[in-house]
Amino acid sequence: MTITAAPQLGRKKREFLSLLNDPDASEPDVQNYLENNTELISLPWRLNHALHQEAIISKFPLDTSIITDFAYLTKSSGEWYLVLVELEDPKKPIFKSDKQRVILSRDLAAALDQIAEWKTFADRHKDEIVRRISLLRRPLENNRVRIKYVLIYGRRKELTGQERIDRLASLGEGSLKVVTYDSLLSKATPDEWWPKNVLTLTKRSLRFKYLHQLDVGVFAFNSPSEIILTTAQRKTLIAEGYDIPSWEGGKYLTLNHKYVSNDEGWRRMENEISKNSRRKAAPQRATPTSTEAQKQRRSE
Repeated sequence: MTITAAPQLGRKKREFLSLLNDPDASEPDVQNYLENNTELISLPWRLNHALHQEAIISKFPLDTSIITDFAYLTKSSGEWYLVLVELEDPKKPIFKSDKQRVILSRDLAAALDQIAEWKTFADRHKDEIVRRISLLRRPLENNRVRIKYVLIYGRRKELTGQERIDRLASLGEGSLKVVTYDSLLSKATPDEWWPKNVLTLTKRSLRFKYLHQLDVGVFAFNSPSEIILTTAQRKTLIAEGYDIPSWEGGKYLTLNHKYVSNDEGWRRMENEISKNSRRKAAPQRATPTSTEAQKQRRSE
């Protein structure tokens, strides 16, 4: 896993804040930016085994008529959390413009009602929802699943005064956490600042919508009939050392999630470790400045 460098992350945060402040930006614009810059997606409810398969699920369906914006799996040794995330238009107000009382806006009330509908559906159809994530819920697939919810809504600038802060905080009780777009950025911890892959998931297969990073473990647990790779993704993974041809031939990549567990796989992994060690030990040659490069060319 590669943590995004602080300058690059700072640039992405500034871009995202600019998008949030754009009066013409829509909810799909926000989702599209986050899916292409997944370092900015923080992970409320994260358990100690972190983000499962380093991946976010885009538009995860609870049912044909109930589609979340994001979902992700996180686990401990004893249980899973399936976290369902709803994004709202960042321009929607948190409170009504009442100077005497702190009253939630109609838009926020509607968003909370939508989460309540998700909860009601999940309570009644939990077994079906769990079946929908069965391709990803490996290993430890027999551990229980709890469903949690995140609503990303509004901007911090409305939280003027303790009464408003407390009112918004009171909404995040039980299995729901409500966060503003600003706190989505500020609450992310450094160990979450890495590119996360983006999946789409059906009952029968999963696809990489965006392959942002190459620490991919699904080939140890899923067959070729369950994962659909594009030609470009296949080529990228092979170049990274994944033994995709053997996996396509029916062998799981259980050795370091990249190789078949046999003599050839062990040899390839040892070669990769040796190559990486030599690369780290090699002295880094400083890149000449443009002036130095010109002097060097003239001397030649």
